Amino acid sequence: MARGRPRTFDRDTALAQATRLFWERGYEATSVGELTNAMSIRPASLYAAFGDKKSLFKEVVEAYGRSPAGAFMGEALANEPTAHRAFTRILHEAATIYSDPTHP
Repeated sequence: MARGRPRTFDRDTALAQATRLFWERGYEATSVGELTNAMSIRPASLYAAFGDKKSLFKEVVEAYGRSPAGAFMGEALANEPTAHRAFTRILHEAATIYSDPTHP
């Protein structure tokens, strides 16, 4: 049986907000206060849900690695029949993803 109050925020939305803030400011320059403000949660909720800032950052990096913007390299290496085709695909997809103005 779970203890405490149920979570009142969407974890995926909170992770997306934390990802954007880490992207914009970097790990060191991002405070817990800025994170909780961007995620629209209280510090206690951050600690209860994610542990601490470092654990939150690790989870953000893992989630990013599973996203289309983070997984394209591994997918190209796994799915293309030759190294040449894999790296050609990586370069083309990187140009598209990294130049997307919706990412910092």
